[in-house]
Amino acid sequence: APPFSPTDINALVGWWDFTDIRTLWRDESGTAVTTDGNNIAQIDNKAYTLQGGSLNAIGTYLRGSLVDTTKNPLYKTNGQNGHSYGQFDGSNDYLLASNVTGSVATDKLSNTTLNGSAMTVFVVVKSDVTSITGDMSLFKIQGTSTNDNFHLYMNDTPGTDSWEWNTQDDTARTNTTINSGQSITNEAEYWTVELDSSSSSSFYRNGDTSDGVTNGNADNFNIDLSVDNTTVAMILGTNKTTLGQFFDGNIHEVIIYSAALTDDHISQVEDYLSDKYNL
Repeated sequence: APPFSPTDINALVGWWDFTDIRTLWRDESGTAVTTDGNNIAQIDNKAYTLQGGSLNAIGTYLRGSLVDTTKNPLYKTNGQNGHSYGQFDGSNDYLLASNVTGSVATDKLSNTTLNGSAMTVFVVVKSDVTSITGDMSLFKIQGTSTNDNFHLYMNDTPGTDSWEWNTQDDTARTNTTINSGQSITNEAEYWTVELDSSSSSSFYRNGDTSDGVTNGNADNFNIDLSVDNTTVAMILGTNKTTLGQFFDGNIHEVIIYSAALTDDHISQVEDYLSDKYNL
């Protein structure tokens, strides 16, 4: 049988793979391939490129600052299990699809609407720190209202710094926060966020449900990602609202499905990540 690919499961809307040099660029035109130690100005969304230009994808690519390349993450080789990664410095590195001060609007988000109670998210990440001062954001998806968002971040709680997932619905002013219950480490890990269209959400590390928690509510609301070129955003490496809370560490891969996957499908993705990165 052919090897598993995240595209084998329907509802794939985001796949940013720093291990695939074919998707990484040093320029806005997508022609200059990056090399070890150089900046990443753009990363293609494989959910778009591998699915025939799918309009359901969260944009076609994420882009960094084209004016100040010191704000771009670096492409580094020989990471976890020999794979390359994006190195974010915790100071000002980010990649996004949106319009924000100091960057160039990509105008490439689709008309996708994400349901706040039916998503499954996977990330492979390695933090360069084990304690933080102030929250540290891995990514944020933000709708036409800046208060409509999904947010994966490291929460600064004295003595218990941990990974958290947060959703916020501007209409009802409600929040769902899922604390992983696990202190942050500087080990390579994969995290799974499962929003199952019911009353609970799950967040666990390295495929181990006993190592995580099931708490919070999977609020039933949608985030409209129609392009308005002002507030809508998918941003990797920081929290767009303030362009603060920068992530300090390595990102290998981010995969997002706009559906509550079955247990079998979740296991397929987790097995793929576990085998690929020897986790």
